[in-house]
Amino acid sequence: MFLPCKDTSTLHTFPGQQLSVFNFTATGISAQGVAYPLRDFTSWWQGTLNEATASEVTIRATGEYLVYLNY
Repeated sequence: MFLPCKDTSTLHTFPGQQLSVFNFTATGISAQGVAYPLRDFTSWWQGTLNEATASEVTIRATGEYLVYLNY
């Protein structure tokens, strides 16, 4: 499932769920509940291949980004 997001978003996930973040205009990207830390990305592939470690993932940012959740 692809979820268009803006600014801070909390997503319902499950531990081990794969997810990817594709940055469009966001800055100050960080996250809680993911295996690998997020940061400001300069290329599309840099936010891919992550996974949830909890039942919620919170992504903090200013701007727009796209989240892919694998079910």
